[in-house]
Amino acid sequence: MGSLRLSNVSKKFGSLTALKNVNLEISDGEYVVLLGPTGAGKTTLLKIIAGLLKQDSGEIYIDGIRVDDYPPEERNVSLFFQNFALFPHMTVLENVAFGLKVRGYDSREAESRALEVLRLMHLDDRAYSYPRELSGGMQQRVALARTIVTGASILLLDEPLSQLDAKIKSELQYELRDFVKKLGLTALHVTNDVEEALALADRIAIINKGEVVQIGTPFEILEEPENVFVAGFMTDMNLMEGVVEEVSENGIVIDIGNIKLRSSRKGSFKEGEIVIVGVKPKDFKIEETGSGLTGKIEDSIFSFKYKRLIVCLDNGLRVQVKTDKDSFKNGMYVSLSIDPSKVYLFPCPKGGLRAAIAEIAGVS
Repeated sequence: MGSLRLSNVSKKFGSLTALKNVNLEISDGEYVVLLGPTGAGKTTLLKIIAGLLKQDSGEIYIDGIRVDDYPPEERNVSLFFQNFALFPHMTVLENVAFGLKVRGYDSREAESRALEVLRLMHLDDRAYSYPRELSGGMQQRVALARTIVTGASILLLDEPLSQLDAKIKSELQYELRDFVKKLGLTALHVTNDVEEALALADRIAIINKGEVVQIGTPFEILEEPENVFVAGFMTDMNLMEGVVEEVSENGIVIDIGNIKLRSSRKGSFKEGEIVIVGVKPKDFKIEETGSGLTGKIEDSIFSFKYKRLIVCLDNGLRVQVKTDKDSFKNGMYVSLSIDPSKVYLFPCPKGGLRAAIAEIAGVS
């Protein structure tokens, strides 16, 4: 078993609120990614779950048992730190067996269990190698084996892939998920990398300034972001400030600077209310002529199978548009249209769009 439940967990360091009423439930065998910018409280939460820090308030349940006062070694969790330094003077096998020996296992049993885990991770042929003889990806696997060998059913992974280059990271993330699933483990994986979270997670919990602001499957979060922060952090959505001009059965009309957009998405907005309008670059339909929004292509960036165009609209607003056509060139005047169901609306946060963008960028 390896279920985890957090109820209203809060933590302060002096006047700084690190965590605020965090609620999270993770089922046995689930792979959940805690995603958020640097300083959001991710590592603090892992340390509290592991028993290395004490929360100021709230409750922690592991396998249905409240463990607030349990020492780390009795919590059925294993914590993988971002800085996973291996002992350079020990072999791979000795590194993996080390934690078991500290816990009182005799050398023979500790090394037998360590070798079993190394076999599962296809590292048994490097059992007698030293860390300096391994690639970065292999060292990461050894560190993960050292974490898993303890027998804990809940893995707490603190940015386990952050020190790897892009190619190795891409390969190892799928291995990591597959390994966790095959062993029937439960994982809470911390990262600030959106693509990593999307690739690994059964569900994603997005945290910002110590608060979990949305939980859902990758698809749910990408398609139904609940606020401006989630929309901006998780997607490349164009965000524009506007004013609600009309609310009717036909949808909501928003003025974004003498340009009207219609949204058919649900929301309790009132006429005259300032809102944030969101449109994904892929959802714009671009044509050389048409009756939609008009503007001039200022720049274009090629990325794999599509071009990302920067279009300056007639009112001066700049939007990004994705297209798989190469016929659109810098300097061309174009027309943009958008399905009303693809026009997202969010309440305007305190400080307006500028403050929201700064928060998404992690500079607020």
